[in-house]
Amino acid sequence: MTFAKHPHSRQGRQDDPQSASHGSIGVVTIGPPLETIGGMTSVVRQTLSLGYSKRYKIEHLPTCHAPSGFESVFEKVRRHARHMALLRQTVQRVDARVVHIHTCSGFSFYRSIVDMAVAHQMGCQTILHIHGGAFHEFFNNSGRAAKFVIVRSLAHADVVIALSESWRASLRKISPRARVSVVENAVAMPAALPATLQDQPKPRCHFLVLGQMDNSKGIGDALTAAAILKKREVPFRLTLAGPGGSYGNADTLPEKITALGLTDCVEYAGPVLGTAKTRLFASAHVFLLPSHSEGMPISILEALAYGLPVVATKVGAVPEVIEHGVHGLLIPAKTPRALADAMTKMVEDDRLRTVMGIAARHLVADRFSLHRLDRDLTNLYDAMLGARSSAKPTKKQST
Repeated sequence: MTFAKHPHSRQGRQDDPQSASHGSIGVVTIGPPLETIGGMTSVVRQTLSLGYSKRYKIEHLPTCHAPSGFESVFEKVRRHARHMALLRQTVQRVDARVVHIHTCSGFSFYRSIVDMAVAHQMGCQTILHIHGGAFHEFFNNSGRAAKFVIVRSLAHADVVIALSESWRASLRKISPRARVSVVENAVAMPAALPATLQDQPKPRCHFLVLGQMDNSKGIGDALTAAAILKKREVPFRLTLAGPGGSYGNADTLPEKITALGLTDCVEYAGPVLGTAKTRLFASAHVFLLPSHSEGMPISILEALAYGLPVVATKVGAVPEVIEHGVHGLLIPAKTPRALADAMTKMVEDDRLRTVMGIAARHLVADRFSLHRLDRDLTNLYDAMLGARSSAKPTKKQST
């Protein structure tokens, strides 16, 4: 992977990472506050835990989230103006050469454009790291002027990171001049589970959905499928876990579960982190992802790392991660009956679940490890700064 010198690169300084002292090359990464729950936040946390070959000094700058309730346009502008001032201060303080911006669709992307302009003005190279599975839809639904801005902004970034080959192709279709590299998500491989978790009884096949309770996550489809399984008298448990969203929250989801007559087999656990999240993965047999759209969801990689087979919809990069019949079962989106059929198959074939679970662990260890992510990002930064990395770029990085 090669990069031409960008007009906003700083002049008169040594840009060779190999000649830099330990951790002397500054990188500012912009993303969600670390205390929030979500896939993008998980990715940011993971990147901050990496060594980056001990050449790069990473500073995280949280995005400024809107307060709950109404906020006027003036207040939004003033809030982001404060964020831009803080970005300038942070770039100067760490002497940053790269600003790595985690973004997705809608207002998040437009906010990121402003951050990118500030970074370029200060002589930094920029990365737009695109998350979420709705970017193409966001572009198609935009007006002519907005499309022009999106196309130009993608082309103006020094690097655009896509989460998969299919998303690289999609982004290049939107902006042919964009310099797009693929860096797949990664997760930590969990250590051996404590005996208290390994030995807990699992009398019924336990399905787990982990994510925000949004319509686009297919939560309604999961409940409809659960109702079908109950009518078939298939023994199972289903746990919905994650923050409330457009489909329901702690007040409304239990009501919907009750209305469907599923209180004896379905529960809503709310947001989960830390030990509570570990316990859910440990108690589950199968992970469900019935989403209508996705990028490369961290939740699937986490489930695979815990040795869980996956039943998921064929959306986003999911088919590039899950091989049907090997790591799990793939179904069309928005098809509750197909979801119910796949769930029934998982309940009835525990040997299939075991074999898929073993394959799932191997997949994460071989392809989605944090070591691989560290190597990919180190090589990417090295290439951006015009140096030859000591390690060969991976195939996924080539442009």
